[in-house]
Amino acid sequence: MKRIFIAAPLHTLLLCFFFLSHVLLSAQNKTKEDSTVGIQYTDFVYKKSIKTIQLHAPDFELSQPIIQMNSGETLKLGFDDLSAELENYSYTFIHCNANWEPSDLMSSEFIDGFADNSMTEYHYSRNTIQKYIHYNATFPTNSTRFTKSGNYILNITNIDNGCISADTAVVSTDYTLPVVQIAPPLPLTCVQKTIALNGAGSSSGTGFTYQWSTIGGQIQGATGTLSAIADAPGLYRLKITHPVSGCVDSAAVTVLQDITPPDAEAGPGGLLHCNQLQASLTGSSTTTGPLSYSWATTSGNIAGNSNTATILANKIGTYVLTVTRQSNGCTATDQTNISSVPLPDFVSSVEQPDCLDPLGRIVFGAVTG
Repeated sequence: MKRIFIAAPLHTLLLCFFFLSHVLLSAQNKTKEDSTVGIQYTDFVYKKSIKTIQLHAPDFELSQPIIQMNSGETLKLGFDDLSAELENYSYTFIHCNANWEPSDLMSSEFIDGFADNSMTEYHYSRNTIQKYIHYNATFPTNSTRFTKSGNYILNITNIDNGCISADTAVVSTDYTLPVVQIAPPLPLTCVQKTIALNGAGSSSGTGFTYQWSTIGGQIQGATGTLSAIADAPGLYRLKITHPVSGCVDSAAVTVLQDITPPDAEAGPGGLLHCNQLQASLTGSSTTTGPLSYSWATTSGNIAGNSNTATILANKIGTYVLTVTRQSNGCTATDQTNISSVPLPDFVSSVEQPDCLDPLGRIVFGAVTG
């Protein structure tokens, strides 16, 4: 016999038919000498004329009989009947529990399609001393597919006389999960408008499929590769499907956003006059953390370095302070003005000399301002 074990599936089913080299599948004809023999749940020969039992992949006789559920892979069962008389054989499957006892499932609960299938493929021996007929069957087929995991007994029945031969095989589950790893992403900031999501540590290779999705975020471009581009905060999930087992696993990361700007205070400004030809402007911010300062003007003039909190201005005009928060690149601005003290204002008059007063005079009136 060959035993079939079908493990409980997690994501997909893998049929594993483990072939035992010493097994002899038989097509039992219940004669007087074996009429009392029922279905055995161990390797057992029912009819001595049955020889050369094989169960393998169709194109590789030395392969282990393992197929994946719904993959299109099949197994080929073959044996020789030395009786050389054409028999009308069919095969069915019995679902068993872990102790190799028939389960309570009906065939319609573990087989999709026909439960009973005729073995219509056979050929006669040629130019051999021992005459025989070789029978074979390939399964699953379009009309017979497994839908449950567990242990199975393969029954070969002589349709003409109702005699049965049995074989067992093992159908197991391949629930190999893909590896899904996503590197922790940096936050979105005022200067980092997009973030690359990197799944480079995940399973890769031929046949693996990838799918990115998001809750609350937004993905730029393709979503079917190991990497993706996020341009909004939210939850991002990478789902990978294994090409052999069909199993799916996923991982998720959260993309945060830091766009909190600093505050900026340019100060009260300053005055220029004849005794003060330049004024000091000092900017400030109450924001904690590393900050940078820069000043700019279109109408005034900055004497020296403009990328400091304090500058010297030597021309009237408007001066703009920009404060940058170094952790996220966000900025805030404020402006102040440099003005000048107006010149004093007065009214003058001239007194011309005359005959009575040969001296002329220039008279300055009251000074204002």
